[in-house]
Amino acid sequence: MNSKVLKHLPIAALAISLLFSTTLAPVPVSASALEKFAHQPLNAMTKEASPYLRQHSRDLVKWNAWSKETLEKAKKSGKPVFVSIGYSACHWCHVMQEESFNNAEIAKLINDNFTPILIDREQRPDLDETYMLATEAISGQGGWPNNVFLTPSLKPFYGGVYFPPSDYVKLLGLIAADWANDRAAFELEAERISTILTSFFNRKSEAKELTAEVIKQAASKLVAQFDTFNGGIGTAPKHFNSPTLKFLLHMAGKPDGQAATEALVSTLTAIAKGGVHDHLTGGFHRYAVDNNWRIPHFEKMLYDQAQLAEVFTRTATLTGDPFMEKIARSTLDYVLADLTSPQGGFYSTRDADSEGEEGTFYIWSPEQLKTAIGTTDTQFIVENLGLVSEGEFAGKVVLHRNTDFDDKNQTRFDDILKKLATARTKRIAPHRDEKIIASWNGLMISAFATAGQHFNDQRYRNAASKAAEFIWSSMRTKNGDLLRSYFEGKAGIVSTLPDYAFVAKAFIDTYDLTGDIKWLSRAEQLATKLETTFKDKKIGDYFFTATKQGYARIKLRSDTALPSGNAVALVVAEKLSKRSLDPKYSRRAETIIAALSGDAVSDPRGGATTLASAGRYLRGETGAIQYAARGRVKVKATLNDTQTQLRIHVKLAPEWHVNANKPFEKDFIPTRLTLKTTDGKQAPDRVKYPKLLSRKLGFNDRPLALFDSEFDLTVPLGKPATSTVTSELTLQACNNEVCLIPETLTLKVTPKRTR
Repeated sequence: MNSKVLKHLPIAALAISLLFSTTLAPVPVSASALEKFAHQPLNAMTKEASPYLRQHSRDLVKWNAWSKETLEKAKKSGKPVFVSIGYSACHWCHVMQEESFNNAEIAKLINDNFTPILIDREQRPDLDETYMLATEAISGQGGWPNNVFLTPSLKPFYGGVYFPPSDYVKLLGLIAADWANDRAAFELEAERISTILTSFFNRKSEAKELTAEVIKQAASKLVAQFDTFNGGIGTAPKHFNSPTLKFLLHMAGKPDGQAATEALVSTLTAIAKGGVHDHLTGGFHRYAVDNNWRIPHFEKMLYDQAQLAEVFTRTATLTGDPFMEKIARSTLDYVLADLTSPQGGFYSTRDADSEGEEGTFYIWSPEQLKTAIGTTDTQFIVENLGLVSEGEFAGKVVLHRNTDFDDKNQTRFDDILKKLATARTKRIAPHRDEKIIASWNGLMISAFATAGQHFNDQRYRNAASKAAEFIWSSMRTKNGDLLRSYFEGKAGIVSTLPDYAFVAKAFIDTYDLTGDIKWLSRAEQLATKLETTFKDKKIGDYFFTATKQGYARIKLRSDTALPSGNAVALVVAEKLSKRSLDPKYSRRAETIIAALSGDAVSDPRGGATTLASAGRYLRGETGAIQYAARGRVKVKATLNDTQTQLRIHVKLAPEWHVNANKPFEKDFIPTRLTLKTTDGKQAPDRVKYPKLLSRKLGFNDRPLALFDSEFDLTVPLGKPATSTVTSELTLQACNNEVCLIPETLTLKVTPKRTR
């Protein structure tokens, strides 16, 4: 959200001068609202294909789904519309459900005076984003449940997050009375707010030239925002800001990337050791409520697992640090064990609440520890990890690894964690939302594909391929349109820009993983639909939806917890420009960069994904795995087990070749590998090249000296590598009809370290 901009928008000025300043502390809720209110009649939510909406199927509020029929009914009634937007793993949604939506007085006020609509934000991110921006503009803050009051024409005039019941009764009564007395004032205010926000959505920013220096300065601004003691950006509550971490990872591979590397590694180390990481089964909770990542908000979101797994994987390759690989693997293994459907798609969330309270499944009282591991080990845990000193979890233990143990005590601690993991299996697990969301699955497929390549793990390769195939076969319409949500055997809900962009990128990553050209073709098909469905032809970027939803057709350019759909559309164009022979993807990438560059430079945090993608497009990549010849050549750099030999493995697509290191024709560009060291480039005569092939091709009467299919180039290093090994590979790829422009790839591989 661009809350910095929205904060300065005028706040709704009605008779509603009632502003709430409630401090949000966790509130216990019943074990299951459906169980507690089982005596109440079912409402329309029982028929909805959403776990969140079904959770409200016995509420006293007579909810409606967002549908054409509901909106027509709202217009005919003349009543204001009350919209509540949440999701199944949302703690405060559960609180408000129990306190207010099953409070007889409040429910009667809503049912008599409003058209109440309940929305699952995970199924309808378009409505969630549209009305969250309105709530931020009106109240100065956002969150869930997002409770918004609209005119029958769906324009917002008031909104807020959590309302205590006593304040909520006053607010509902005030709106109902004033609506009856002066509806025109509400409609005038709603028109003013919607006009301001619609203008904000469709603003155009001046393009900026994204030189290497500009991107470097943007990275410096971001690094300066990081907490040098605890990692992460800002103060509590601390969020991962995964798109920003990915940008730091991009910059860390540059020659002057030390500051970015330090900010990245310190943050990843802090969150991996903190309580925000589940140390028993892997995976990460949604965010931390304190500065040192010790006390989490206990939801587990698929998109966090996906993005962090990929960042840890790539950081492990960059640094050679086995700890980073360990955390990447534990996160991926958690998803395989707990969030993977039989069909191969990935479930959405694990709730924060169980047995009526937040965190019950994850935290430990001293008494619970004694039952699970005995008095002596409990004392060891309490002395070394400490008890939470204040707040809802005071007097309890949140597991973390921020204590340095010697080898003996580290082994003891690990054994204790194994016992606690076994004991925890006997607890009632939080609810799992088994919706399969297209965009989030795209992120997860990319994470598994990345790990499958970097770790050469067949389980991760299989997970990526199976999930990608599931989306292609089960989450599209007959005419090839992507559907956003799959639940109980059926796909539905029109997809948004991020769905198309994230899944298209995932298919490209699956192509990179498997080499199967069908995935590149499928990615291009989705990229075409993305272009025809969402493109703003005047500006060059993309709308969030195919049509207007609610009061506006919004356009989002900034990263939040997820990368923006616009930025990932750029990533798709950038990747396809290197893998497809069609030049349109290069033109598309340049158009998107022009549209997004101004916002990205002014707000590097919101523009992190854009800046990284533009940097790769404009100046190429550096890393251990790269592509040349528009995807027809895949190159991977590795070190042998003793770290004394560099191996460059080159794989070419069928019917493609590169010139040998000693071509027969003088004007042909040879394949050449050079090694960069601290004292300059080494001569290439130490490189061992494969045996050349002599072959005649259609465009030349004389035999040519070639390499094709797969081959290795090796270089002895003389002694074990202790730091990153950088090499440059120059090649020119050809087939029987055309030769592409020669390319030079900068390959970097870091020796693995031991801990």
